Amino acid sequence: MKALAGGGVAAVREGPPTVPFSAPRTIFNGRVGTARRFAGESWPTDRLREVARWAGTSVNDVALALCGGALRSYLAERGQLPAAPLVAMVPIALGSTDPSAEARDGNSWAAVLCNLATDTPDGLDRLRRLHTSMRRSKRLMSELDPVTAAALSAGVLGGALLSMVPGPRPPPAFNLVISNVPAARRTLYLDGCELTDNYPVSVVTDGQALNITLISYVDRIAFGISGCRRSVPELERIPVHLDAALRELELGKTADSA
Repeated sequence: MKALAGGGVAAVREGPPTVPFSAPRTIFNGRVGTARRFAGESWPTDRLREVARWAGTSVNDVALALCGGALRSYLAERGQLPAAPLVAMVPIALGSTDPSAEARDGNSWAAVLCNLATDTPDGLDRLRRLHTSMRRSKRLMSELDPVTAAALSAGVLGGALLSMVPGPRPPPAFNLVISNVPAARRTLYLDGCELTDNYPVSVVTDGQALNITLISYVDRIAFGISGCRRSVPELERIPVHLDAALRELELGKTADSA
């Protein structure tokens, strides 16, 4: 992929927006059983921040790129990688996109779709495409009033409910949910005992057998991966692939700086 002079990811021409039901069928989008698996790992936030600073993206974009790279590797090693890119539903805070600040009070958020670019083996190209996808979605939400944004989000989320209805399953509205939750920036204690690690555990449902939730705590960002034991076998492999995806982006940054 191309890199901008002095570092950064070259801009990519925007294609059509990611819409519900454009996601491919994957092993993550079937019926779930009663057993669950969980895996978690954390990395220093500065490692993601350095990649984001070089690439001209946000830390959240880098985190999503790690998820895209990890899911590509996980599905590929199982012979289950679809040709079309996976699509994630990503909650975003309306306060960060609402220039009139009408949505800044309370817990106001919107659901947008992100192309995870799992169809490319190039981690830096994936980050470029993913950044473009998220930028488009945020710009769209910034042009809407809070009520319209909420209605659009309801339409995105409503599509996932169809996977829970008995009968023939429609194409998935999206493949999984990836959310990033800010937490405490200072060390927390309970009765003098330090909280050293904080891993988020989330919910999986029919049609959404995998969930990745991120949470920032002090100087680290933790990835909590929740999944159906039957639909997402060897879930513990995903953190291994997350680490490999981060290292790939760091190597690209180092090579561009050389």
